[in-house]
Amino acid sequence: MYFTLSSLVLVAALLGRLAASIPAEHQEPERNLPPTTAFRASRLSSACSCILTTTPEPTTIYTSTKTTTQPTTKTAPSPSCTDTAPIIKNSNFETGSLPPWTILSSDPDLKYYAQYFSYNVTSRGHNSAYAFTMTDDLADTFVAVEIGQTISLCPNRTYKLSAQVFITDGGNTPTKEQYAELYVDDLRVAEAPESYIQGPPVVWKVLGGEFVSSAEGGTAVVKVRFVATNLVAARWGVDDVVVVAV
Repeated sequence: MYFTLSSLVLVAALLGRLAASIPAEHQEPERNLPPTTAFRASRLSSACSCILTTTPEPTTIYTSTKTTTQPTTKTAPSPSCTDTAPIIKNSNFETGSLPPWTILSSDPDLKYYAQYFSYNVTSRGHNSAYAFTMTDDLADTFVAVEIGQTISLCPNRTYKLSAQVFITDGGNTPTKEQYAELYVDDLRVAEAPESYIQGPPVVWKVLGGEFVSSAEGGTAVVKVRFVATNLVAARWGVDDVVVVAV
């Protein structure tokens, strides 16, 4: 059966009027269709060029709030160093005894030559009651005595070591080969010149010099050394040994 175009147009117009006359409550509700999502070519069907539609899955994005901090290296300040006064203990031998001073060396050994020379804390000192003295009665020989004590020093600091000393020769000194020397460890800080040899009677003279402590500081040994050759009745004495920071 064939229909003409005009008859089809007439039918469509009648159907439109019929639909408009139907109450709203009897009409089919509007459908909520899912949104259309366009995908990349990889999601397209290879059998057709149509666009696929689907409901996208929700995506959760996580944001990190962790803060990364680079470690900081702190250099601790060097503690200040304070010398404990007095640096040398029993510096004037006023205890009447030697400690904390000790006999570091004796040449020759006193126990074999005690009848020829002696050393001890005796009276009288430099403007005081006591001093360390040594008497040598040996002739035509070498004599050396060294006393010392350990002290504490601050790092990289300049100090002055000084002492009161006397040297006598008993009038028998053709060569004047005798010395009084001050050391810190193996560093000779001062040596008494020939002019220090006077008397008797005893003439006290100050002897001293400066030195610099090591970078580490710590302990050092202060030494007083007496040396003589070819002498008779030579005497030495030391008192008021002092170390102070400059």
